[in-house]
Amino acid sequence: MFLKAARELLPDDVEYAIYDGLRAVPPFDSDLMADGFPPEVERLRHLASEADAFVMATPEYNRSFSGVLKNALDWLSMQPDPPLAGKPVLVTGVAPGALGAALATYQLRQPLIAQGMHVVPGAEIHVFQAKAKFSETGALIDDMTRDRLRESLNNLIDMALRLRK
Repeated sequence: MFLKAARELLPDDVEYAIYDGLRAVPPFDSDLMADGFPPEVERLRHLASEADAFVMATPEYNRSFSGVLKNALDWLSMQPDPPLAGKPVLVTGVAPGALGAALATYQLRQPLIAQGMHVVPGAEIHVFQAKAKFSETGALIDDMTRDRLRESLNNLIDMALRLRK
């Protein structure tokens, strides 16, 4: 829901896609790479290579970010041509509790930086008590969160444009 809300807040000239295939990415196993990347990993790597910037959102599980996301990041870090290197990323977390996935987003930064991504400084968004921030239809209804998300997306776009030069 949060990633869909981001789409609504972007300028009209910005293309935005949500990757929803994480469930199909097999568990990372370097032995699988002997014959090349599995098809869903190839698809993920291609999409990542085409993107100019990323919004990565995670829930918080056991005070860490999603293992499914970590799995995808491990596949994306592999040679040849790791597709995330040098690209900007906005880190976000959404959780039902009071911390808003702050611990998860802190940990998520580590593998992103290790892959050479540029985490937008000071733009992290921690959506706490998420159930109250979204309508029953999934719309982001909290004005403060919408404003913060819009500002952070603008910072991401600015960084992407600066890095492109």
